[in-house]
Amino acid sequence: MELPAFFSNSLDILFPKSCLVCNWPTGKEYLCKKCKPKIPDTINKCKKCFSKTSEGKICNLCKIMPLPFKSVKFLWNYDDHFRAILKVAKYKPSYKLFQILGEISSIHVINFYKKNEFDLITAMPPSFSGLKRRKFNQSEILIKEIFKTKIAKKRDELLKRTSKNKKAQVEIKDHRMRFSNTKNIFSVTKNLDGKNILLVDDVLTTGASAISAFKELKKAGAQNISLFTLAQSTFAIQFRQMLKANDGINQKIRKFN
Repeated sequence: MELPAFFSNSLDILFPKSCLVCNWPTGKEYLCKKCKPKIPDTINKCKKCFSKTSEGKICNLCKIMPLPFKSVKFLWNYDDHFRAILKVAKYKPSYKLFQILGEISSIHVINFYKKNEFDLITAMPPSFSGLKRRKFNQSEILIKEIFKTKIAKKRDELLKRTSKNKKAQVEIKDHRMRFSNTKNIFSVTKNLDGKNILLVDDVLTTGASAISAFKELKKAGAQNISLFTLAQSTFAIQFRQMLKANDGINQKIRKFN
């Protein structure tokens, strides 16, 4: 329950807010000007993977090595600035900071998707260790805000973690090992026949976990699956280029397109 404006303003005077990222005094704001996320660059992006292109058409990499998703959208590059924000949000951890990022996301997704474009919006399940540390699923906080835009008819918990990663994905650099590390870690128990799904995650690092989740949603009958994340790592493009050179993994992904 929200406090009446009088009490809320009084608390701001008695206990001025400081930036959630750097702790700089801000008065009434949760983020200082330095730590606020930059305005997302959404111009001239690939229609498939949202990477930067010269004319905003389908990029050359998607023509050769397309991701299985109907589309991938993200707001920020996973650079030093956004990495600092997410590090606090995930490891401090900060429920409020994810809520703010969800609110910012809701402003932009209405430009990406139509009203009721998706039958269901669902969150990527966190790792068991991440959930134990944070006590919340950060992607669930994001979709709680995004769902208010009415781009999806319903929000639901479709994916379940069935097993642990053998090793934390962040510790694995070999692209083939990232795929084997995410094999059979998700399950879907609901019938998704003909459904259009929006899968939400915080960061697209390589896409290995997202593709693993995609496979399970597809097995359950989903017709189209799109992916939205807050940010994308520069390694995501490098990872796809590595996959392009690996015919075995390349063919496994292509069969879902």
